[in-house]
Amino acid sequence: MQLHKDITKLPSFQKAVITIGSFDGVHLGHQTILKQLVDTAKNIGGSSIVITFFPHPKIFLGTHPSTPVKLLNTIEEKAALLKKYGIDHLVLVPFNAEFAAMEAENYISEFLVRRFNPHTIIIGHDHKFGKERTGDFELMKKCSSKYGFEVIEIPEYVLSDIAISSTSIREKINQGELPAANRLLGYEYSLTGIITK
Repeated sequence: MQLHKDITKLPSFQKAVITIGSFDGVHLGHQTILKQLVDTAKNIGGSSIVITFFPHPKIFLGTHPSTPVKLLNTIEEKAALLKKYGIDHLVLVPFNAEFAAMEAENYISEFLVRRFNPHTIIIGHDHKFGKERTGDFELMKKCSSKYGFEVIEIPEYVLSDIAISSTSIREKINQGELPAANRLLGYEYSLTGIITK
């Protein structure tokens, strides 16, 4: 897996199959999407690409100040987990004021199409993007014929499982119920850091 931190120096992707999300925890729900991503890319002889943002948009925008987002993984941990699932490319996009102010259709044309040349985009029906989150699945579908890519919708039940799982995992870890958290993750949860006295 190639890790890209500078979106101005991305390779020239051919037949890119992309998905976009935080993938915090890379748990069983995420793994369903990753399998679909990798399988779709293999079927067309293309590249599988996960696009994620740093810092997390909710943290940058401060949309939940009363309940701050406590992420399950650092960027490094997330990258290590994603690598295990056969992803070809992980792109870390700096989420800043300029990016947050991008109009929804410009997000599609200037960010996704120009930088990734996508063959297929895999997203959920509730995926929001662009300035003030005005872009949605319907706009993506509408633009797909205009810009020449396919859109695959992640089923609602998978998205519901992901939302439930992420919340449940955080709760179970906070309560010290690691075996239950591990069942939802599909692997043993761990922390990385410097041990100090």
